[in-house]
Amino acid sequence: MVESIPGDRDELAEQLKLFEAMMETVPVGVVVTDADGQILRGNSILEEMVRHPIFHSKDAEAYGEWVSFHEDGRRVESLEYPLAKVIREEADHSELTVHYQRGDGSRFWMRIIGKAIRDDQGNLLGAAVACVDVDEEHRLRESQDVLIAELNHRVKNAFSVTNAIVGRSLRKSGVAGELRDEIDSRLNAYAAAHSMLVGNDYTKSALAEIARAVLSRIDDERIAIEGEEVIFATRRALPFSMAFYELASNAMKYGSLSEEEGRVNLSWRVDRSGDQPQLHVRWIESGGPPVSEPSAEGFGTFVTGRALMAETGGEVRRSYGSSGFEWTFEMPLTSENVAMPDNEITRVFVVEDEVFVAYEMNDMLEELGFEVVGPALNAEDAQKLARTAEIDAAFLDVNLGGGKTSEPTAMILRERGVPFVFVTAYTPDQITFRTSSDEVLEKPVSSKKVYETLQKVLPHLETEGDA
Repeated sequence: MVESIPGDRDELAEQLKLFEAMMETVPVGVVVTDADGQILRGNSILEEMVRHPIFHSKDAEAYGEWVSFHEDGRRVESLEYPLAKVIREEADHSELTVHYQRGDGSRFWMRIIGKAIRDDQGNLLGAAVACVDVDEEHRLRESQDVLIAELNHRVKNAFSVTNAIVGRSLRKSGVAGELRDEIDSRLNAYAAAHSMLVGNDYTKSALAEIARAVLSRIDDERIAIEGEEVIFATRRALPFSMAFYELASNAMKYGSLSEEEGRVNLSWRVDRSGDQPQLHVRWIESGGPPVSEPSAEGFGTFVTGRALMAETGGEVRRSYGSSGFEWTFEMPLTSENVAMPDNEITRVFVVEDEVFVAYEMNDMLEELGFEVVGPALNAEDAQKLARTAEIDAAFLDVNLGGGKTSEPTAMILRERGVPFVFVTAYTPDQITFRTSSDEVLEKPVSSKKVYETLQKVLPHLETEGDA
């Protein structure tokens, strides 16, 4: 026994050397604490980022010597830091993005990712944080927000000038005030539609958002809106916004909304029974005066009919029954004009207890065009997200630390019918809770392997050459 001690010490010293070499190799700042929260080590990358030596804070209450600020300008308190959350609140994982004040007085945006370090019995041994410089990311987001706000401002100004020119010309021509108001309302509706699209993700818009943005301005109480999630490319959204405006405007003047008891029900569904999905939209009026088919096509009829059909390739039908006006619209859903979450799998759930591996997979999936759910860095968060999040597929690390595995998460996903892939350094036959049909991705992973494995559980994905 006595002779084994030097060997044990040599082995420990060798492990410490390897650990320190690893800390200096990773491309992010790293800090490690003991179980009391005292900072034991930090790497040179972090010192370069913060431009001051590592503070060996004695416990969680002393983390205030690391000076940083929230987005609203408030200073971050000691116990708000992820290390404090892990040590004091026994959280397995905590994250915070801060505006950090460097040693030279300058500031930059830094994301701090904390994780508990536990032994095989789950006892807390300490904690570690990865610190990532996200200053460029934050600046780009701010620049994008400024550009979108400026574009929105210019669009509104352009429509205001157009309104003024048209209004002045019509007044000078002796056009009736009612007609001027009608033209003004249509221009304002078009401006509002543009503003909504520019203010959101300008590449796509949800049908429900389009409908509510337009119809809530006209009557927020008597128009019921319901339908599954359908997301249009922006150029398809504008014709719908104008059609909804004209339908509602007509209902206010001549249809159901011209009566106090009148109501409108706007609904839609997607029919997937054929070779190509079809969108079915219904505008049904009730409780209004008797209606009859107009003798000539007006501007509103043109917008809700020929114009919409030309823009979308759909088909419009109108009914002037005794119970009220009914408008129906059908169109094929293709990748050119609409993105449908029910058919296009995009949300991939990542469960991985190693921070660096988790965020590497996160980046890989985002670069491949997927939306990442998580990553979940521990068993508890994994099970919570597996129950509540909208997930289309998942990658599950087998071992999640503290003697816990992803088996409970896999069971939840099986019950929900969500396909998943086990990610592990083991061979497939070493995963005791794996079924014969479960796919396995062996570490280390790469973008190519990630995509090829996803294709096995999501067969409709494009071939790699098309991705």
